[in-house]
Amino acid sequence: MTRKFAWWGLSYLLGLVLFAADWGESFVIFSLAAVVAGVLLFVTFGKYRVYVLSVTLCLLLGLLSGKLYTMWVYETVMSYDGQTVVLDGYITDFSYTGSDVCRITVKGSINGEQKTSVTYFAQNDNFDYYQYVRVTGKVSAISDNLKFDAESYNRPRGVFLQGDSTPQVEILGGCHSNFMRLVLNFRDYASQLIRDNTGEKEGAFLTAMLCGDKTDMDDVTKTMLYRSGIGHLFAVSGTHLAVIAMFFGFIINRLVSSKRLRFLLIEGAILIFIAFAGFAPSVVRSGIMMSAVQCSSLFGRKADTMNSLGICSAAMCVLNPYLVRNVSFSMSLAAAFAIGVVAPALNRTFSGRRFAWLLRSFVSVTVVIFVTLPLAAAYFTEVSVISPVTNLFAIPLCTVSLVMVMIGVLTGGGVISAVILKAAGVISGVVIRLAEILSGLSFAAVPTCWFWIIMICFVFATAGIIYSVKSGKFRVYVVMTGLVYCGIYAAVIFASYASKDVVHAAVFPGKGSCTAVIYQDGDAFVIDLKSKGEYVATVQNFGAYYGIERIAAAFIYSGADYTQSVYDASLLPKPEAYYSQSETAQSGLIPLETSASLHSFTVTATEEGYILSAYGNSLELYDDTLKINGREYDLSHYESQMMIFSFGAE
Repeated sequence: MTRKFAWWGLSYLLGLVLFAADWGESFVIFSLAAVVAGVLLFVTFGKYRVYVLSVTLCLLLGLLSGKLYTMWVYETVMSYDGQTVVLDGYITDFSYTGSDVCRITVKGSINGEQKTSVTYFAQNDNFDYYQYVRVTGKVSAISDNLKFDAESYNRPRGVFLQGDSTPQVEILGGCHSNFMRLVLNFRDYASQLIRDNTGEKEGAFLTAMLCGDKTDMDDVTKTMLYRSGIGHLFAVSGTHLAVIAMFFGFIINRLVSSKRLRFLLIEGAILIFIAFAGFAPSVVRSGIMMSAVQCSSLFGRKADTMNSLGICSAAMCVLNPYLVRNVSFSMSLAAAFAIGVVAPALNRTFSGRRFAWLLRSFVSVTVVIFVTLPLAAAYFTEVSVISPVTNLFAIPLCTVSLVMVMIGVLTGGGVISAVILKAAGVISGVVIRLAEILSGLSFAAVPTCWFWIIMICFVFATAGIIYSVKSGKFRVYVVMTGLVYCGIYAAVIFASYASKDVVHAAVFPGKGSCTAVIYQDGDAFVIDLKSKGEYVATVQNFGAYYGIERIAAAFIYSGADYTQSVYDASLLPKPEAYYSQSETAQSGLIPLETSASLHSFTVTATEEGYILSAYGNSLELYDDTLKINGREYDLSHYESQMMIFSFGAE
């Protein structure tokens, strides 16, 4: 059996994916289907019975692992939901959120029994990494809401509970891991050094790229970079580890002659950066694969990408089967498959041609984008169409700036360090400004509300890649790439045109407040009724998902100046105008009972709220009540639930 680790590991991963698709609700159905399919294939394909048996058993093992983890770990931890507990453990991460409050993640044992991690918001104190603490307070289950998909983000990380209110934190002293404390404190020092020697945006970008700390990067810049297709560059990933490993490998190979000592030093550098990046799944995946390559070289064995991926799948998911739902993990595996398996097969079609390095760069960028396209469409609100162009210039520039930042940090913060960091800031500034220009193009990204269009184009891309490899014709791949991207954009434009005569209203209720987005044909009004920007991230994600290209105005009921500053810092595109009923506001003023129109709908301000009129229909929006053509809804019953209404021409 060839590539047995690939067959075993990826089959085990498939079983976990099936389990995590609905968190085990269809465990019995999937298990029976796997057994039936395995028996039929075993009987039909006698020549490949070893493969069929191995795949079936490993797939069932993956399903069983997910089920056992849910029963023994997840359900046990969730049994503490709503209880006041004592958690003895150590701080794995902390960050200050303002107002003398610090968000901490503590890993330990609840009531001396079940081991888990819990997040708390504690009063600002002298916290340190891996410091032993005892936390007493009420805990509750983490759940998704309109502001943030907290459960979807934390559950794959193995964090299921959060502190309900400010807890009592007792610092016990001591340190769980001096190595990790040293690494993470050095990360904080590096972050501060970068910020001190570069511009605000440039420093935030470089800090995110090296340290994985995105707290200083404003929401507009992050959206702009994702929309231009280079958001992966400021999220620490396997690419960053590869650059760092090559950098240290270049130095170590010239200073050390012993192969075993070189192996240990490079492995040490890999391990330190994995810890430096906070054990991000994409970095851990890359570290395991690099270690496999290092070991194969040391012991005279040939490395194989598929086997390495199989080993990674099993090694990373065996302790936490929910990891398969982690965006970073799944995108990293798909990208590694694209670069390690698909790209080399395509590169062989133009072996020996002129400008082969440029063709390889084009293949590497586009293949990764095509292979990860389904995951991007499933996980994100939009898919960048111009990413092949932006990545061709951004990846080399960011690679150079990343190496310069490492040199600048390692030189100790003197004059030389400052000069190098400022130069790196200039390079990153060029990347940010080019991305800003390109992300402003109307065809920069495709909203993932058109998921079916993206998937159809993905199928054509897959067929084109297979044909290009089989026929050895690189020109077919180039033409196919252009046709796929043009097809995505053209299909989305056509589908959008078909629904241009419909007015949509999305309402996000809160406690005694609400926010609404009224849109038609890519243009929108935003209404903030006493929310004071509370749902600005929701508005941003909603607009990106449904392809809103222009926010003509934002209507603010109260707290206009503060709310306007929140929208300016977080929305892309920014509202072209602000209107408020508060006479003290610095922004524009809509007098009561006057109206503003956009396309086929009109918004009218009243003393208590706003009224939307479209195609003879009315939507009345108040802080606790919603009326649709006279039918009343109590918004308190729909808190944290999005409500969408559509009004079409007769």
